[in-house]
Amino acid sequence: MARVARPVDPRKIRHLKEQIQDPYYLQDAVDSLAGRITDRLLGFEEGSPFDASQRLASTSRNDIAVLLTERE
Repeated sequence: MARVARPVDPRKIRHLKEQIQDPYYLQDAVDSLAGRITDRLLGFEEGSPFDASQRLASTSRNDIAVLLTERE
């Protein structure tokens, strides 16, 4: 069965184009993705104290560094 693409919403596209011009938005997006990838690689379950969705993006790099050094 063929899938039908949803119609494109020009307002959403315009909003996203504006957001990616903001360096703070991009930094938060990268931190969020890095946190989720790290959680999966380290085997953390959703809802654990180290779950990426539960921590601040600005502290995620420090958390990751601490976790990696503690496991060695």
